[in-house]
Amino acid sequence: MTKPSKIQTPRFDEPLCSKCGLCMGNAWPVKESLESCVFRCGWVENHEQRIFGRVRNPDDSDELRFGISLKRFNATLKKPVNGAQWSGIITRISTMALQTNLVDAVLTLHGEPLKPKAVLAKTAQDIHEARGNKPVLSPVLQALHTAYREKTTRLLIVGAACHVHMVRDFTRKSPYFADLDLYIVGIPCTDNLEPSHLQWVFRNISKKPETVINFEFMQDYRVHILHKAGKVEKIPFFCLPSALRISGRRTRELARGGGCPLQPLDGLARQRRDRKRMVIRSADGEARSVRAISSYESRSVSELLPELL
Repeated sequence: MTKPSKIQTPRFDEPLCSKCGLCMGNAWPVKESLESCVFRCGWVENHEQRIFGRVRNPDDSDELRFGISLKRFNATLKKPVNGAQWSGIITRISTMALQTNLVDAVLTLHGEPLKPKAVLAKTAQDIHEARGNKPVLSPVLQALHTAYREKTTRLLIVGAACHVHMVRDFTRKSPYFADLDLYIVGIPCTDNLEPSHLQWVFRNISKKPETVINFEFMQDYRVHILHKAGKVEKIPFFCLPSALRISGRRTRELARGGGCPLQPLDGLARQRRDRKRMVIRSADGEARSVRAISSYESRSVSELLPELL
C-alpha cells in the first residue's frame, strides 16, 4: 500500500478536523454546524462552567486530566458482551437505556472497525451490532441529522470528546433541538487516524494486518493489537514507524493543549485489558446511569457495582 500523502509529507498548518460528522448531513446548513466546531470555538471550559457551575481545579492533577467528576474507577461486567472491545459496559448501558424507555434512540456506529458508519439505533439488536471500538476518526454525529428528521426527543449519544463538545454546543445554540432530552456516554480518544492512514500503519507494524480489528496504546508502552481470532499482538512504542510517532505526538499534544481530559501514559496505573475506566461526572449523571442499567433506582453506583459488574 502506498504511504498516504499526509503521512508522507505531514502538514501542521492545515485546518484541524476530527471528522465528527455534524457537517456531513443536509438537515440544516453546513455553516451552522461549523459554528460549533471544537477547533473553531475552543474546548471544554465554557461548557464546564455552564454544566458544573465551575471549571476544573488547576491544582488537582486528576481533575485536570479526567475533568470534573464525582467518582472514577475501573470496572468489568460479570457477564461480558460477546464481541465487545472490553467487557461491553457501554453496550449494556446503551441497551438498557433503550429497553427501560429512558431514551428513544442511541446515536452510535455500525460497520467494520476501520469503516464506521453513523446510525440511529432504535432496537437492542441495532445496539448489539455497534459493539466494539472503531479506532478511526468516526462521523457519529452524521446520524444527528436523522434524529432531527425523525423528531427524536430523547437521545443517547456515544461519542469521544470532540463529538460531545460539538453536540452539546450545537444543541444548546440551534433551534432544531429545543425539546431534546440529551444523554451522553463519553469514550476516550487519543490517537485515532483516518481509515486509510490506519490501514497503512497496520501494514507496517503488524504480522497479519488483514485480520486487525482493534488496537490500544497501553500503559506498558506497547501498542496492543487485537486480531479477529482473539490474539493480541504487542508492539513496543519505539518499534513504531517514525511517521506514526510524529502523527501520534501531534494528536496527544493537541488533546492536552486543548483541555481534553486525558492522562499521560506514564501517569496511569497499569490497566487490565478486561476492565473499563469509568468516570461519573455528576449526581444527575449517576442517577441516570443507574436507571439505565438497573431497576434499583434508589441505590448508588457504588452500591450497585458488585451486582452489575
